[in-house]
Amino acid sequence: MAFRVSRREFLGGLGVMTAATALPSIPGYASLDPPMTSPFRIAVINDEISQDFGRACEVASREFGMEWIELRGMWNKNLLKLDAKEIEEARRILEKNKLRVTDIASPLFKVDWPGAPKSKYSPKRDQFHADFTFEQQDEARRSGALSRRHE
Repeated sequence: MAFRVSRREFLGGLGVMTAATALPSIPGYASLDPPMTSPFRIAVINDEISQDFGRACEVASREFGMEWIELRGMWNKNLLKLDAKEIEEARRILEKNKLRVTDIASPLFKVDWPGAPKSKYSPKRDQFHADFTFEQQDEARRSGALSRRHE
């Protein structure tokens, strides 16, 4: 017995199959795909999202699906100007959002050296709330100790 399909049925079936293969690329259906893994620690700089650290972490983890974040500034302060209470709050927010820190974008060595000619590229004001001078580089080295607290 011969299997007969009309052209209409054939084209309808072809359309359904085409739509089914497109589902993983439709927003909302991505959850059907297995999670991606990467050998790289892909991160976003927190203050590029918001100065509100809690909101920045929420966006990075929930909306962007990230597991890593780079720290630079929060609550309108450079990371190195945070006190112990603020650092502990930052740690709590990181844990709540299941984020790990890739690195700290510190102002270490981002200063003009004494006696060296001023670069035309030197910032005319502080950037990212990092108004450190050459003489304050030891204070900026504190970022190393700070980063170890977030490991």
